[in-house]
Order: sequence, then structure tokens, then C-alpha cells
Amino acid sequence: PLHFGLPTRLRKTRKQAGLSPSALGPKVGLDPHVAANIEARERLPTVGNLARLASALGVHAGWLGYGLGEQNADERTATADGMG
Repeated sequence: PLHFGLPTRLRKTRKQAGLSPSALGPKVGLDPHVAANIEARERLPTVGNLARLASALGVHAGWLGYGLGEQNADERTATADGMG
């Protein structure tokens, strides 16, 4: 499944944004452990939370979740476009 690359894409973009795993969750109103849990493959985010994480990182939700489309978002609007 395409979502198997999510942990790697999340880690890569989080590091590019200069955020620690514990800083990303609260930035979008989520638990401080959410990024670490996703990166460790212990949980999958809901589509809504994936869109929030993508927005905070400035990437498309479809790319972050499934590797679809372009990485960089033109704007920081949280959407689930391109996620099927």
C-alpha cells in the first residue's frame, strides 16, 4: 500500500521544517507523541489529521500520506485533495 512510505515522508519533511517529533503535534493541535508514533509505524493518522500535519509542513496531504502528486504545497490550506 502507498501509505507505507508515510513515516519516511513525515520524518523527512518534519526535519526539513526544523521541528522535533514532539513539536509537530502541538503545532496542529494534536498530541505531542503523534509524529513519533507515525514515524515508528505504531499508528496511522486520520485523513483530517494527515491534512493538518501536511498543512503545518507546507506539503500536499496526498503526497504526505500516499506519495501522490507534488510534495510542495502552493498554500498552507489543509485539504484532503488527491487522497482518493
